[in-house]
Amino acid sequence: MSFLVSKAIFNTSLIILMLLSIFESLKITQRDLFKEFLSNNKWLFACTSAYSLVGLFSYFQSQDIAMFKDHALLTAHWILIIPFLFQVHNRGYSEKLVHCMMVGVIFTGILGLVYLAGFTEYLGAWAKTSRYAPTSSGVIMSGNLCSLFFTLSLLLYMKKRQKFYIAVCIFSLIATIVSGTKTAIIVLALSVAFLFYDQKWFKDKRLIFVLVMILPFLFFGKGKELTQRFSQDFSSLANKNLLDDSKPLSSLTYRFYTCDVAWKIFKENPIFGTGLGDFFIEKEKYINRGELRDDFRHTLDAHNEYLEALATLGILGFVLLLSIYGSAITNRPNIYVVLIVCSYLVFGLTTPVLKNKWGLLTFMFLLNHFGVNPSKKEFDLDQV
Repeated sequence: MSFLVSKAIFNTSLIILMLLSIFESLKITQRDLFKEFLSNNKWLFACTSAYSLVGLFSYFQSQDIAMFKDHALLTAHWILIIPFLFQVHNRGYSEKLVHCMMVGVIFTGILGLVYLAGFTEYLGAWAKTSRYAPTSSGVIMSGNLCSLFFTLSLLLYMKKRQKFYIAVCIFSLIATIVSGTKTAIIVLALSVAFLFYDQKWFKDKRLIFVLVMILPFLFFGKGKELTQRFSQDFSSLANKNLLDDSKPLSSLTYRFYTCDVAWKIFKENPIFGTGLGDFFIEKEKYINRGELRDDFRHTLDAHNEYLEALATLGILGFVLLLSIYGSAITNRPNIYVVLIVCSYLVFGLTTPVLKNKWGLLTFMFLLNHFGVNPSKKEFDLDQV
C-alpha cells in the first residue's frame, strides 16, 4: 500500500510540475526564450508532439476507453514535458536531474547486493517480483536503464574524473547483472565493445586481462540462472517448438507469441492501427480462435515497441516513433546521444520501453541534458 501511495504522490507531483512549467514558460519574461528553445530543437519536439497527437486522436477508434485513458495520459507526457524541460535547462538543473537518476541507480545496485546476500526479507515486495529481483520490477530503476547508465557514467568519469561516476558504474553493473534482463546484458556487452573500439582500449593488454579475470565474479550467484534462461530460449529455437502448446514457455517463446499476434493485428489495421491500449482487447479474439494460448489473457502489450506501435497506431504511428529516435540523434549529435538512442532501440525489441512512464521520462531527461540545444547559447560538450 505504501508503494501505491508513493507512486500516486510521484505521479501527481509530476503533473503539477509540468503544469506549473507551462505557466512559467508563457510568462512575458520567458516567452521569447521558450520560443527560441523550441526553435533550436524544432524537429525533435515536432516528432514527439506528432506522435503524442496521433495517440490521442486514436480515441475515435479505441474499443476500450479505460485502457485508452491510461495510455493516453502517458502519451500526453510527450507534449506536457516540453515546458518542464525548458525550465530545467533555463534554471541550470539538467545535470542535477541526471545525478538524481544516478543516485537511483546506486540505490538499485545496493538492493541488488542485499538480494545476492540472501537478505530478501528486507526487500519486502521487491524480492517477490521475480527470480531476478529486485530491479526487473522497475520499482526504482530497471535493469535495462541501469545498463545504459553504466556506459554514460563511465564516459563521464573519463571526462571529469569524479569518483561519483565510478560509484554509479559499479552499482549500475551490479544492478544490471542482478536484474537478469537479457536485453540489458546485451546492451552492456555492446556498449563495452563500442567503448573498447572508440577509446582504443583493445590495445591495452593489461586492461583486457583484468576484465577477463573479474568477469566470472560479476556473475557470481546469477551465472547459473542466466545460463538456464538463455539455454531455454535456444532450446525452443533448436527444437522448433515455439508454437507447441505442450512445451513450457520460455521468455523468447512468450514474446514470439505476442509479437506474432501484434503483426496479425497490424495487417488487419495497417494505416491507423486499433487505437491506444487496444492490444489487450484485440488479442482476445486470437485466444478465442485457438491461435493463442489461454494463459495470455493477462498480457497487456506486445512486448515489442515497434510491433506494439504498428498494431495500435498503424504505419503512421510506427514512422513517427522511429522519427523520434532519428530526430534525437540528429538534433545535437554526440556520443552520449548515440548511446542513449541505440540502447533504447535495443530495449524496444523486448518491451515497449517508451510506454513505461519511467522509461519515457528517463529518455527525455537524458536527452534534455545531452541532446537538446539550449535557448541562450550553445555550450561545449566537454562541460557536460
